Amino acid sequence: ERALRAAGVRPLFVRDAEAATATVIALVDASAERTFLTDSGAALRLSPADWSPGLLDGVARLHLSGYLFFAGPSRETALRALRDATEAGVPVSVDPASAGFLAVLGADRFLAAVEGAEVLLPNADEARGLTGRAEPGRAA
Repeated sequence: ERALRAAGVRPLFVRDAEAATATVIALVDASAERTFLTDSGAALRLSPADWSPGLLDGVARLHLSGYLFFAGPSRETALRALRDATEAGVPVSVDPASAGFLAVLGADRFLAAVEGAEVLLPNADEARGLTGRAEPGRAA
């Protein structure tokens, strides 16, 4: 939390006493391509009751993890946050987060869900899954 605040980020937390915090192991290869091994933990329990449009007050950008779009309650929360940010003129960025989860959800469904986001930040595998183009430059 201190590192986020030092970087000018205002972190807002919801604590879940019944579920462990999410755990992510990041693997980065020599070309800087990243792969994540994920246990979503309490993150998938984020619900619309945890969201309020007032959380956008003073926000310069809303960044959403794609993991939020892969399960029902957290998807609904992410959709509300994205909609509220867009309506408030707050730019939104989304990191698709997982080529595997994208394949299960489907590119069309994911892209429809994140409509309104100004920036998508996929890695090469996610870009291929979202566009169907094998060559990274074309997928971008």
